[in-house]
Amino acid sequence: KYDATATVVARDAPSVAAEVSATVVEVPVIIGDQVEPGDLLVRLDCARFEVQRDIARAALARAAAQRRFARRQLQRTQDLRRKNSISEELLDQRETELAASETDVDSAEAALRQTEIDTRSCEVRAPLAVVVVERHVSVGDYTTPGSPVADLVAVAGLEVSVRLRADQIATFTTAPSWSFVANGQVWPLRLRTVVPV
Repeated sequence: KYDATATVVARDAPSVAAEVSATVVEVPVIIGDQVEPGDLLVRLDCARFEVQRDIARAALARAAAQRRFARRQLQRTQDLRRKNSISEELLDQRETELAASETDVDSAEAALRQTEIDTRSCEVRAPLAVVVVERHVSVGDYTTPGSPVADLVAVAGLEVSVRLRADQIATFTTAPSWSFVANGQVWPLRLRTVVPV
């Protein structure tokens, strides 16, 4: 039997950050809470992003209406051109107006998608089953993109790390079994890898 000091390490220990600049309005978790994937960690004030989303929706509706009008104008112009009632230049102008209106719709759709992403980002959620080990924000704090809101440790995928001298590795790796003992409890282990340092 051989005893060695060991450390339990998490395979996943994300530091979750805000993606938008906003004021913290709710932090429903405390240190030590175990949360599931998708559980709320921090809620940010989303009023500004909701207004921007509403403006983007209106801009998309306006761009779509302008595109419908440009299509009708082009159709009328094509009909008149077939009758030689208008110039080729006017037909080109109507085709260009339709192409521009289609680009405006694409741009408005992209702007709306961005505002929807920002609105969803007002809720910072757990990426996997974790334990909260540190809170970096409280109600009233102001976040910026990339600023950490909580440190987490995954509840699955824990590993035990043991530091050995070079002359101990051969004996350790050929042992018939390994176990981790803490607070009087014993957990069986399996050797995943040896990393020389």
